[in-house]
Amino acid sequence: MLRRETNIGDNSIFGSLSASEGKNWIGNNVLIHTQCHITTGIIIEDWVFIAPEFVGANDLQILHGRRNIEKFIPKGPHIKFGSRIAVNVTVLPGVVIGRESLIGASSLVTKDVPDFSIAYGVPAKVAKTIEDKWRLPEKMYEEFRKRVSEEYLAKFIDKLLSDYK
Repeated sequence: MLRRETNIGDNSIFGSLSASEGKNWIGNNVLIHTQCHITTGIIIEDWVFIAPEFVGANDLQILHGRRNIEKFIPKGPHIKFGSRIAVNVTVLPGVVIGRESLIGASSLVTKDVPDFSIAYGVPAKVAKTIEDKWRLPEKMYEEFRKRVSEEYLAKFIDKLLSDYK
């Protein structure tokens, strides 16, 4: 299910029984597998692979029923270019998964993961660095950055979420 204001790029695949809550950005050539939860406010850059049963969270305080105490402003994860996420991974609000990183199965990602890192566990911890032979060609990344800057993505999500502010 793709809710309104799900922005999904060219050649991207959205698996069966997955749900996008809308007001998010999904790049080109992204594969989102079956039974994934794509939260409001998430940014998924080009060439990302997400295996089944992914969950992205966007509410640090779990403000359900308490929005009179504090205003809810979604803070989705940011999954950078070429990253790969294995089956049954949860990524907490505001976490950045670095460029071409690999997150192992059944991980709970509570903190940012640097570019080109392999991280796994509960909580996920960086175990090693992606070998050069597994990296996408630099030209692909350069082409992506010519089309989409970090500043553009930040402004785009900020505008999408402006009605929460």
